Amino acid sequence: MAQEENKIDGQTIQSWYQGCRDDSKKWRDEAKEMFDLRAGNQWTETEIAELNEKRRIPIVMNRVGPYFDSIIGYAANNKKEMRFLPRGNDDLAQASLLNEAVRWADDLCCANDEELDAFDDMITCGMGWTESRMDYKIDPEGQLITAERIDPMEMYWDVNARKRNLGDATYVIHAKRYERRDAEKRWPRIKDVTPDWSNEDEHRVEPHNATNAWKYENDQSGVGYPEPEAYLILRCQWYLDKKVYRVSDPQSGQLVTLSAAKFGKLKDGFDQMGIKYVPGTERHYYDTYVTGDQVIQENEAPSNKGFTLRAMCAKRDRNKKQWYGIGRAVKDPQKFSNKFFSDIMYILASNRKGGAFVETTALADPRQAEEDWNKPDAMIKLNRGGMAGIQERDAGVFPTGLDRLMNYAIDAVPNTSGMNPEMIGMADRNQPGVLEESRKEAGLTILAPLFSAKHRHTRERGPIIFDMMKKFISDGRLIRITGDDGQQRQQPLIIDDTITYDVIVDEVSNSPNQRQEVLRIMMQLAPTLAQANVPIPPDIVEYMPFPNTLIEKWKQALAPKEEAPDPKVQLEQMKIQSQMKQAELKAKQDEMKMQADAQKQERVAMAEEQKHAIQIQEMQLDAAIKQEELRLKAIELELKQQEMGMKAQVTVHENVTDLEVAKLQSEAAKHKAGGNKDG
Repeated sequence: MAQEENKIDGQTIQSWYQGCRDDSKKWRDEAKEMFDLRAGNQWTETEIAELNEKRRIPIVMNRVGPYFDSIIGYAANNKKEMRFLPRGNDDLAQASLLNEAVRWADDLCCANDEELDAFDDMITCGMGWTESRMDYKIDPEGQLITAERIDPMEMYWDVNARKRNLGDATYVIHAKRYERRDAEKRWPRIKDVTPDWSNEDEHRVEPHNATNAWKYENDQSGVGYPEPEAYLILRCQWYLDKKVYRVSDPQSGQLVTLSAAKFGKLKDGFDQMGIKYVPGTERHYYDTYVTGDQVIQENEAPSNKGFTLRAMCAKRDRNKKQWYGIGRAVKDPQKFSNKFFSDIMYILASNRKGGAFVETTALADPRQAEEDWNKPDAMIKLNRGGMAGIQERDAGVFPTGLDRLMNYAIDAVPNTSGMNPEMIGMADRNQPGVLEESRKEAGLTILAPLFSAKHRHTRERGPIIFDMMKKFISDGRLIRITGDDGQQRQQPLIIDDTITYDVIVDEVSNSPNQRQEVLRIMMQLAPTLAQANVPIPPDIVEYMPFPNTLIEKWKQALAPKEEAPDPKVQLEQMKIQSQMKQAELKAKQDEMKMQADAQKQERVAMAEEQKHAIQIQEMQLDAAIKQEELRLKAIELELKQQEMGMKAQVTVHENVTDLEVAKLQSEAAKHKAGGNKDG
């Protein structure tokens, strides 16, 4: 796994995919063979070519099919249902709503059928896969797909995972091919990636097998129709463990989770205050889409509770790091049976059926005798003394013990797989019903690990579905739920995410086998319960082997009904209720009157306060106006004084100027007079 705080790039995911493809190639070859075996295609093309060359018949008696179908049928009749149990008794109503919401979501997407298909894949090839996702094509507001089957041949996983259902896998990859047009429409960024589309299948790298080429010498159906260009998109889900610190809140006493960066800023304060903290890790899940080595989309996973791509695994092959199903055990017995019966048919068809040694002179018409030899009513003409020239041949005799070998071939399938004929109801012998039931239970006990894997798969999906429901559809939308009284109603879906739930997986109550078993036990206990005066709970109706519609009507009929009250008592109660209502009405009127008076007084007081405040404001405003008038008058007086001073200065200046001019004129006159005198 990647180190802390290190993101995964496209090259890493591509290397994971290449490694998984190489490690799981043998598993994929075997898985294809198992699916063919399951479907009745139990001869390879090479074997069929050899049989046709020898003019043999490729007989297929699919004996393993009914055993597979019986396992699937048992799983269908004993479905599992996840339930959420709150850890506090006060949250039972919220848990009931959540359980009904999950059932509603399962019904909309047929989750039980999808999970059953994945279980079918698991028992066949060893692995089954489902995905939980949001779909916005069916419903624009979003529909929660709680389980959708994925083809196991499209899945790749961490081969180093050892736990059941890949519980310790560090990544899973879904490899799917998208046509170029669809891929570029969904991921516009893919246009910037170097085109690397290809229709090359990982299994087509093997040398071409030309054994059956003669069948297609004149076949021109594929000419002119090339396969469309496609991108191979790898969707990888992986997780990253980030370092966090859990700090004890001194006020609430609860643990608070802080990131490493945020804790680094507060660490000194915590140390000074003596607040305790412990380091830890927090897992974050991511969803990355890659083509080639380029990342075209990267988001956080839809749920942070685990991979939404979930696996269910059958049996573990420890040395090969693979998982295998029942198909591996029944493959050789089934093929041996087919080969045996094909050889028997060939022997019957090719072995001599009698005949005779005849002299040519004994028959009157040898050619006609050859044609009529095997006809029971034919008249074959002989020459005189011809009987002496005819000697009959001995017919072929089958080896002794061939019937035992045939029985061995038939019994090889149940003997090697552990599934007895009682599981499919084909035990060809008279035996008590108790013995047959015990043998059937013994066969199911051998298959218990397979059902345990399905049980675990359902339980592991629970937290993921709860997390996705809380994130995406807990928006108040109306959902259809069924109450305890059997009535269906619409209720808004709002989930309290502060409640902690425990996920359990239980059998659905409408399972036919469970109903019959519970009903049988209750019939045995009924006399004992009656003697002990222990009433039988009405919920026993849910386990009756009847249609659901009839059961719901029966539950409504058994629901407790209130007895009709006595008319006199009812009238007296009505009078008392009327008097109580009148007293309540009068009390309400008095209370309303008191409230009105109080509000009136409060309004009057508020009005007086407002009036007084207004008067104070008016007085303050008048004082401010008068003060401003006085200030303006002082300014005006000061301006007048300044004006008078300036005028006086101007007058003095003018007087001084006149005197200076007169003095200058006088001096000029004297100077002129003196000049004239000198001349």
